[in-house]
Amino acid sequence: MGAGASTDRETRDAFKRIVYTAAATPRGASESASLSIILQPLGGEPMTVSCKSCSAVEELRNLVPLEDVCGLIFKGRLLAGSSKLHEEGIQTGDLLTACLGKVKKLQAIRKTQAWASDSFALLRSDGSVSTWGEPQEGGNSSPVQEDLKNVIDISGSQSAFTALRGDGQIVTWGHKDYGAALGGHKEELTAVTGISASGRAFAAVLKDATVVAWGDKKYGGDCQTVKEELQNVKLVVAAFCAFAALCKDGRVVSWGNEAFGGSSESVKEKLVNVRHLAATDGAFAALKDDGTVVAWGDESHGGRCPSDLQNVQEIVGTTKAFAARLRDGSVRVWGDPVKGGCLEGEVQERLKEVQRVVEVERGWWRKEVHFAALLATGTVLSWGEVSDTRGVEEELQDVRTVAASYGAFAALRGDGHVVSWGDRNYGA
Repeated sequence: MGAGASTDRETRDAFKRIVYTAAATPRGASESASLSIILQPLGGEPMTVSCKSCSAVEELRNLVPLEDVCGLIFKGRLLAGSSKLHEEGIQTGDLLTACLGKVKKLQAIRKTQAWASDSFALLRSDGSVSTWGEPQEGGNSSPVQEDLKNVIDISGSQSAFTALRGDGQIVTWGHKDYGAALGGHKEELTAVTGISASGRAFAAVLKDATVVAWGDKKYGGDCQTVKEELQNVKLVVAAFCAFAALCKDGRVVSWGNEAFGGSSESVKEKLVNVRHLAATDGAFAALKDDGTVVAWGDESHGGRCPSDLQNVQEIVGTTKAFAARLRDGSVRVWGDPVKGGCLEGEVQERLKEVQRVVEVERGWWRKEVHFAALLATGTVLSWGEVSDTRGVEEELQDVRTVAASYGAFAALRGDGHVVSWGDRNYGA
């Protein structure tokens, strides 16, 4: 661990913080209706705050009279700070969980079978960043440490990181050939609102809803060929060699390696009224307003979805498989059967009333990929290569949310305890 790179037991344990629960009770059905939010510290006395149903999640979080509130969880999902309470479907009696802690995000570089280097960047709630691992591949942030202030997000390629600051500026470090060098785009990158990373490139969404990409062209580091189409962009997601942008009018624009999702020409006519995008390492999937899905890219990575897939509410992707949560609470999967793209027997039967599906972060090692589903009963069901929950099944009760590292899962229970399983080398 080099200069500018520090972590300790206190920092790691900051992931396991006190949890507060909140019951939201709307007093009316309109967007401007008042909400009475009851915050109950586990083992303590309840407290009540009031807000409008049209309030942003961030506004509600700021009403909590406690320090280090990292986020609010609803039905296993971490709510976006800009989303509105009524947009999240919060109704009478719904349960929210407010998490306290110093750590905001732990980001690792993207790995492949031929690239086993380990570099990490840890973003704290105060906007500071610590790094460790291979110094030349993002593990040493000393040269830019003075600039790493008021950071709100971090993204990592194979050997570099990009940090987004609250003032819209970005900071890069690591290997210049993997996105650390801006390639003449520095002056353009002054009002950034979002960042994402492929294997060797980065893409940034600007305040004017346009996109700037840099890094290796073979990995999506050049978006000039689709520059005119990249207007009114609200989201960019990344495969390993390509990017896809979701526009505010429901269009999708992709670029990068054509065989692995960089070209969506074959499905372009279907890519309308899209509301969400997900990616594996070699394919993309678009969820449309009507609940149908369009997939493209390499078929072995999930580039072709089931033709009868309907009523979808959520899609997530791992290295080579996708999982879709349907309106009736069931789950459909496709892609590589070994990597989570196949459901069999008891698992298929038990996947009912699913509230959220979580994927293990993409990695290259043997215990690489699988999914976990949080059920309405507060229990967890997982499948794939590291899905074995034996030894912790009895502990997986009253689960509020599930998170994943590169080879392990952690479930947060209503009593504030954390239950983990998977590879012990990756947090289990």
